[in-house]
This record gives sequence, structure tokens and C-alpha cells, in this order.
Amino acid sequence: MLVQAREEREEELRERVKELLPQRRREERTYQDRLFNARLKELDDERGEKGRERLRREYEKAQERARQLTFDEQRRHELEEDVRTARERLEGEEYRQVEQRRERLRERIEREREHLLAEVLPRRFALARCALTPVAVALLVPEGARP
Repeated sequence: MLVQAREEREEELRERVKELLPQRRREERTYQDRLFNARLKELDDERGEKGRERLRREYEKAQERARQLTFDEQRRHELEEDVRTARERLEGEEYRQVEQRRERLRERIEREREHLLAEVLPRRFALARCALTPVAVALLVPEGARP
């Protein structure tokens, strides 16, 4: 009788879990997807804005230094070269490196997303087994009974 009750309860719990797991998995997938989308959006928002802003400030500083009056021809040429260099960096290699780093980070986030959604969540929300284990036994002895 106890074995049959345990088996019935296990089956009941198994059916209940089979109903709950798909919904919980969908909810978790939606939640994780939102998290990854937020991370990617932050990355896109940053996408060079900070890097470009820093390079733009360097360029403006170089321009400001070049605007200062100098009677030294050599110094004026050096300042003009600094302005050209800053402008090239603003448009050139350093910005590309920032973009490449951002793209690598974006690809890594995409791989993490795919791994989580395709492999981790399905395993996390899969029913491996369902078993009840008795924890205690109660013995009821009528009053006045003798061993």
C-alpha cells in the first residue's frame, strides 16, 4: 500500500513538473534574451562614442595649441603636425582598433547567448528523474499495548 501510494505520488509530481517546466523554460529564455539584448544595446550605444569623444578631445586640444601664436616656425610646424596626427587618429587606426575590440566582444556575447539558450537552459529545465524518498516512519501503538 505504501509503495503504491509513493508511486502514485511520484507520477502525480512527474506530470505536474512536465506541465511547469516548459513554461518556466520559456520565461527564463525570455528573461535571458532580454539580458543579452540589453548588453548588446549597451555595447552598441558605447560603440565608439567614448572612444570617438576621447579622440575628438585630443584633436581639439591639438587645434587649441596650434591656434596659440608662436613666432617659432619649427614649433608652428610641430603643432600643425600634431593636429594632423590627432585628426588621423580620430579617423584612423586607433578608432578601428576600438571597433575591432567592440566587435570581438559582441561576437563573444552572441556565442554566450547561443550557448545559454541552446544548451544550458534546455538541460536546466529538463526532467531528469522524479523519485520520492521516505524520510520518516511513524509507529502508532495503541494505548496499553505490550510488546
